[in-house]
Amino acid sequence: MHIKLYIFLYYYLLFFFLTYVNTIVAFTKSILFNTVRFLFYFYFSSHKKMSISIKLNRYLFHNETFSFY
Repeated sequence: MHIKLYIFLYYYLLFFFLTYVNTIVAFTKSILFNTVRFLFYFYFSSHKKMSISIKLNRYLFHNETFSFY
C-alpha cells in the first residue's frame, strides 16, 4: 500500500515539476525575445528622426499609428 502511494507521489511531483519548469522557461523566453525585439526595433530602425512616442505607438500597434486592435 505504501509503495503504491510513494510511486503515485513521485510521478505526481515529477509531472508538477516538469510543467512548472516548462512554464517558467517559456515565460522567460518570451520576455527575453520581446525585449530583444523591442531594443532591436528602437536602436536599429531606419526612421531615427521620428519621436519616441510615434515609435512606441508603431511598435505596440503593429506599425500602424492609430490602430487599437
